[in-house]
Amino acid sequence: MKSLQFRILHCLYRGEGKNNDEAFRDYFSKIGQLNSLSLNVSILSLPASASPTNRKRIMKSLAFQENNVVIIDSPDRSNIKINVKCVKNNSDICETFSWFIDKLTLEKKNLERHLIFCESIKDCALLYSMFIRKCDSTRVQMFHSKTSDHIKEKIRIDMESEDGHVRVLSSTNAAGMG
Repeated sequence: MKSLQFRILHCLYRGEGKNNDEAFRDYFSKIGQLNSLSLNVSILSLPASASPTNRKRIMKSLAFQENNVVIIDSPDRSNIKINVKCVKNNSDICETFSWFIDKLTLEKKNLERHLIFCESIKDCALLYSMFIRKCDSTRVQMFHSKTSDHIKEKIRIDMESEDGHVRVLSSTNAAGMG
């Protein structure tokens, strides 16, 4: 019996041309060149939320063959709710989140957990700082690529625990990447 071999790949694209400054994405995007050296090895690509356009780009970049299998599963989960609110650059962040600050102040550890994705580390830090100034600092954390591994692990453990303290996590997409 022949065993299957897989190459598991990290995220190749972070969106349409935004912040492609991280070197590892560049190296991973060249894996298709390695694939040409051994076509008998299967490739497994697991993008969490790639659009149809990005799926095509990933498959082309990895030199997928015609006989590939694409499995698409919905990210919808009953315990996850997604809300999107676009905020103008010149908006007062305290005003924008005043309803949420009030809710966190009132409900404290009984507040459902919230993960707020920010476009940049700067925005993430700005939001985190605002929550720290206005609320109980033990209920708020920040997670991004520059966060130390030790702190990331503490946040992961807290967020997985039913008794965890963190109720608001200000994050870049680094939290979604594990």
